[in-house]
Amino acid sequence: MAKAKEKARKLWNIPTMERSISAVFKNNDINELDKYTYDFLWQHMWFIAHYDLSGFRACYEDVDEFRMRLQSGESSANLNHNVEWAKQYESDALYSNNSSPEYVKNVAEGIRAIIHVAKVSGYQPPLLSALDVTLARKKKHQAIP
Repeated sequence: MAKAKEKARKLWNIPTMERSISAVFKNNDINELDKYTYDFLWQHMWFIAHYDLSGFRACYEDVDEFRMRLQSGESSANLNHNVEWAKQYESDALYSNNSSPEYVKNVAEGIRAIIHVAKVSGYQPPLLSALDVTLARKKKHQAIP
């Protein structure tokens, strides 16, 4: 019976979420984030709820930090974390067996759409290459004359 109930879940409106995220970045104002998109974020993109939408907005007043966390989630520094999560969500039997294929695909597409908006909407934190890290470590260990 639980499986039938799960399959009846309503699909997320991806264009609505894209508009909300775009407005946050266009206006540089986290208060543009609507409750509908907030609900998707904490349910599917590795965010905690921060009690409610107001608490979430207070936590992410820094819009560039929010942009980065849309890509990584709150518990990772990997900017590809949520892209990888969307891929795993689609292929993981736990989710595909407990939700309709349409719902699973919809969630994964929603994650990717939100990440895309975050990436194309302004400042993008640079990723350090392995060479950058190696050079920084060497420089740190050089003696100062």
